[in-house]
Amino acid sequence: MNNTEIISGMFNVENEKCSINVTLKGETQKIPLKYITIGDTKINFNGAMGLESWDAMEAIKAINKAYEVLCTGKDGISKTWSKVALKAEVMLKKQI
Repeated sequence: MNNTEIISGMFNVENEKCSINVTLKGETQKIPLKYITIGDTKINFNGAMGLESWDAMEAIKAINKAYEVLCTGKDGISKTWSKVALKAEVMLKKQI
């Protein structure tokens, strides 16, 4: 894949909905997130991004081929997943 030196993102929280805009290869995709608040000082976000949204499937196939032995399970099948888990823990600071 080209233009992968920088992967950036920006969190969006609107009412009860959260997402992150992830920019990869110069293209931005909005990924929905689930979140839980822990007390009043921490928020945990979880989601998943599909690499097919960035036309990255050929790169996934190349990784699978290059690391075929390492990616082969007990069933004898070599697998590399196209989903990437997203997790973030944000600490909040109360302003007095």
